[in-house]
Amino acid sequence: MPRKLRVLSASDVTAELGMGEALELVEQAFGERGRGRVQMPPKSYLFFGEYEGDLRVMPAFLEGLGQAGVKSWSMCIHETRRSMASQRFWRR
Repeated sequence: MPRKLRVLSASDVTAELGMGEALELVEQAFGERGRGRVQMPPKSYLFFGEYEGDLRVMPAFLEGLGQAGVKSWSMCIHETRRSMASQRFWRR
């Protein structure tokens, strides 16, 4: 049976998953890793020198649970500086 790809926003996660259930899932995931049933290669990086930034991709597959996921993270120092300046402005 084919599976569908789900892309979740932060609000999707908080609406669907309570803290207790999240902690149980984290415990299961660490248990699977301890049993050697997790594929989790090192992060992949793409560097964007012109923008002083990078993209990080972190895939994992929990073999025993039949679940896979990917976390991606993008960082740009120019955007961070602007964001930090905005935060300082709003905190005054």
